Amino acid sequence: MKDILFDDYGDISIFGKDIVLVHKNSEAVKQNAVDRIRSARFDYKLYDTYGANLGAHIGKPVSTALEEIIQRDVEIALTSDGFLRKEDIKVVAIVKNNSIFMSISIALNEYVYSSTALKINASLNMITGAVNVY
Repeated sequence: MKDILFDDYGDISIFGKDIVLVHKNSEAVKQNAVDRIRSARFDYKLYDTYGANLGAHIGKPVSTALEEIIQRDVEIALTSDGFLRKEDIKVVAIVKNNSIFMSISIALNEYVYSSTALKINASLNMITGAVNVY
C-alpha cells in the first residue's frame, strides 16, 4: 500500500519538487487512522461520514457517558467502511478535568504483515476544542 505522506498538520509533505510517499503499510494505516480520528463528518465531500467528529462534543459536560460516546465514534470512524475490523481495534478513553484522553490500539491484520499493534494517542479539550492526535 502506498499513500501520500502528510505532516503533523495534515499538509502534503514535499521534498524538493516531489510529493513524498509512504511506502510502509503500517505507516499508511496509521496515517489514515489518524486522519479519520481528526476529521469531522462532512470534511470530505465524497465520504461525508468519514470522521470521528470529535468537535461535535465541545462544550458538553465531561462524563463517563460522553467517554463511551467518543469511544464509539472513534470505532465507527475506523470500521464503518471496512477500513479496519472492529475486533482489530481497542479504544480506551479516560476523563481528566476538562479533557478526554484516548489510547487507540490497532492490531495489524491482512493490510500489514506484522504481529505488533499500532498505537495512536489523542486528546480532546472540551473547553478550548483542541483536538490532538499523534
